[in-house]
Amino acid sequence: MTQTELITLLFDRPEDFGIYESIAKLDAFVNGYRNTVEIGVDAVAANYNHWLQAHLRISHDRGWVAIISFFGTGEADTFRLGKAMWQKYLSDVRYAKPLEPPTLVLSPIGQSGSSALLARMLETPHFYVGYESVVLIKAFMDGHERALRDVGIVDRDPLYSGFQTWVAERFKVAQRYDWASIISFMTGTESGAFKLVRELWQEYRAESERELQTA
Repeated sequence: MTQTELITLLFDRPEDFGIYESIAKLDAFVNGYRNTVEIGVDAVAANYNHWLQAHLRISHDRGWVAIISFFGTGEADTFRLGKAMWQKYLSDVRYAKPLEPPTLVLSPIGQSGSSALLARMLETPHFYVGYESVVLIKAFMDGHERALRDVGIVDRDPLYSGFQTWVAERFKVAQRYDWASIISFMTGTESGAFKLVRELWQEYRAESERELQTA
């Protein structure tokens, strides 16, 4: 799908993708998707930031997420405002869904594997999501996994997919809670959650490697 279609889908069905009315998670999800597949230039999505600055009379050059967040009064309100602005923009430009879907080609990041990507993100989170945030890293990874499914790749990296089960079992928590939510709950702070997820990932990988050696 195009970037415009993806953003529209996330605004319409945020719960289906685990972003729960969080514009920051939506942005991280989109970036994870776009960094995994090469979908070409999407002029509609590319011009949104310029339209938003003009519409809200913003003179400073800021990203659309930062602009919406400035005007919002809380996470849920910011998400609703973001959705309303996005819908108005699509109406103003008379957006029509393309007749032919774009050709999706895996990027170098998409080819490297999910566990390798997560390891890099835990080392340099600022490069991918801006700062040390477990929930944004998870949203980025969710976008990455969705992009892989869209090109027909399912569960290519069992090391990464097994991390969810391992974390849930480690803390004796139901599987319906994702690993980022579990870790965030256990620590209570973003900095604490980021430190813990790095420790848990290293422990999990070491344990998995030992199991492979003894199998």
